[in-house]
Amino acid sequence: MGPEYKLDEMLKLPKDSLGYTYAFLMKTMGFEPHFYQSRDRTSLDNDTDYVTMRVRKTHDMYHTISGFNMAIGEIGVIALNVTQYSYPAFMLIDLVAVGAACFPGLASIPNSEKIHSPAIFGTLSKGIKMAQECKPLFLVKFEEMYEMPLDDVRKELNITTIKDGPSWYQYPKIKEAGIR
Repeated sequence: MGPEYKLDEMLKLPKDSLGYTYAFLMKTMGFEPHFYQSRDRTSLDNDTDYVTMRVRKTHDMYHTISGFNMAIGEIGVIALNVTQYSYPAFMLIDLVAVGAACFPGLASIPNSEKIHSPAIFGTLSKGIKMAQECKPLFLVKFEEMYEMPLDDVRKELNITTIKDGPSWYQYPKIKEAGIR
């Protein structure tokens, strides 16, 4: 599984690095990088457990490299995952997310994220397109790339980041910090 993500240590890395950007986003958004540890997989004794835990561990790293925000952009990240490796739980989540976005009463969507179904399907399409164009991401050892400039990581993985629409670049704290 690789070493745990230690946000305070990652914030000491160069500001343009993958590790710094990931840690900054997680802290700014108030997310916990170890949420997956408290879930139902207590060991990695079989392939299913390993895959489940690795998907959970790297999920927010996908937000970092793709540019999709952690609200409606979730649909894009999940589409990227589903397109690349058909993770069953994410297929269901994408279907629910599309339903929730098309029918806002089904989920609590922040006012700033309320959008119309064409934008939802556009986000889904962007995630699918990104997945088809980039290198396979499941086996990427992001832990070995922390110190690399984020732009270099994206170039190596052939990812064209999302900077408009459902992007984390839209958040004022991210803009103010000059995160790219």
